Amino acid sequence: MYYPTLCRRLAIGLFCALTFCATAFAQVYEGQRLVKPQIWVSNTDFTRPFYIAVYFKIAPEWHLYWKNPGDSGMPPQMRLSLPPSFEVGNPLFPMPHSLPSDEGVNYAYTDELMVLLPITPSETTSTDTALQFTLYADWLVCREKCLRGADTLQFDSRQISPEAATDMQHRISRNLRNMPTDLSKLGTAIQSVKLQRKKQQLSAVITLSKALPTTSDIAFFPEPIPDYIISYSNITIEKRRRIVIPLSPETDNAPPPAAIKGLVILNDIAYELNTNK
Repeated sequence: MYYPTLCRRLAIGLFCALTFCATAFAQVYEGQRLVKPQIWVSNTDFTRPFYIAVYFKIAPEWHLYWKNPGDSGMPPQMRLSLPPSFEVGNPLFPMPHSLPSDEGVNYAYTDELMVLLPITPSETTSTDTALQFTLYADWLVCREKCLRGADTLQFDSRQISPEAATDMQHRISRNLRNMPTDLSKLGTAIQSVKLQRKKQQLSAVITLSKALPTTSDIAFFPEPIPDYIISYSNITIEKRRRIVIPLSPETDNAPPPAAIKGLVILNDIAYELNTNK
């Protein structure tokens, strides 16, 4: 597979620019369009916060990656041009799935992926404001091999019919249900975080205030930890309460992790964990 271990450190690139790139190329392999992106908005009243949704339709048997791809891969990259009166927040990803690979473990999506970009308008935005923007997206899609693809998408709210606007809103609402929710909804919280070393193996250990329910298997998908390599296939959850994440520092003087973030997966629902909160 292309783009191995070092690609774990690639974060989502979301950059606002006022330039327009007219070039675009879509990805076709053996006569099949592997990834087809689309852009939607959650509402057409641009005086209120809203989402721009970047929807990727993925060909059967191929997959795209989460913001932390795991042991190999690369997440989708997005560059968005918006008028200066709009501010873009951090992209929101739905729950991925763990996917074994030759390199170890990947966190990926099959069939489809919707990334939500939170948009906040300025106080001076008027109710009759129309919205035009361009989004450039590129991605790595994989099966037995990995291929790069890209596309340039344009949006103009003046060309959206009321019926199309309603359809976009319904599609985004459905996908919002797949977004991670707060860890507190499991009735537990982070009790302690520490680094421990056993038999030369360094690990970050997160202890929860209450054991997680026994109704199903539990998994933990971490976000990247700066200055450390994560042993994804060796992450364990002891007694349904202690999350143990094996780490290897990239340098001899790597500082302790400032925060550990990730998803606790239980009953196919993702709960956000952030030790910095």
